[in-house]
Amino acid sequence: FLHFLTVVPLATFAAFTVGAVESSVMSFSPVYGLRLGYSEQVAALLVMAVAVGNIIAQLPLGMLSDRMDRRRLLLYIALGGIASGGLVSAVSSHPFFLMATIGLWGGLVTGLYAVGLTHLGARLSGSDLASANAAFIFMYSIGMLVGLIFLAELLMVAGAWVFAPEATATATAPITDPTQVSNTLALGQLLYTRYVYFFQVAGFVLLVAMIGAITLTLRHRASVRRQNISVQVARTRATAIEVKHVEPGRGL
Repeated sequence: FLHFLTVVPLATFAAFTVGAVESSVMSFSPVYGLRLGYSEQVAALLVMAVAVGNIIAQLPLGMLSDRMDRRRLLLYIALGGIASGGLVSAVSSHPFFLMATIGLWGGLVTGLYAVGLTHLGARLSGSDLASANAAFIFMYSIGMLVGLIFLAELLMVAGAWVFAPEATATATAPITDPTQVSNTLALGQLLYTRYVYFFQVAGFVLLVAMIGAITLTLRHRASVRRQNISVQVARTRATAIEVKHVEPGRGL
């Protein structure tokens, strides 16, 4: 299905962008709020602001998607996401404006997913659409993986002296003796510290296996009659029922 990455590049790149930004924002928004000096309640509300912005933005973006070129709309949404993301640091000292800006940012960026998927459905159909959907989800998952790792590395390298001067000492500190903590905590410490890259690779392998299984089961077979829901729903009495006038003493 890699062919569809070039057939509909805007849609697949939009999925990659949404995955990268969404995973980063949802994971690090509370940390950002705490580092700004806000309480835990306010920091947690930043995540809710992203979700609320996503819900509110769906209706207007959907209406615009029906009325204008979706490729141009994707460009406008991307530019709006960049602008709103740049405003976050400018309004960070005001909690209300910070939540509103992050909500706008989340609504615009996640809107790329819906508009990109609509653009995908308008360009393709049938078995091609099924394979393109698999490529779309694949790019979204890759974006989630790459975005989270990239932001984490960026914060450790470029922002440690600003957010947490003790980050270097924390990262190099020895892992707690597994015999002194619960099994769940010990497993999490090992997976997300010493074996984090192996853990991510294992997740990627499982993702590829899932996409491969979907692609194999969606192969088009000429001998199999497929269900067409739109045709079934669009049936009327005139097309679904035929009345036969049978003369007495004769069969059909």
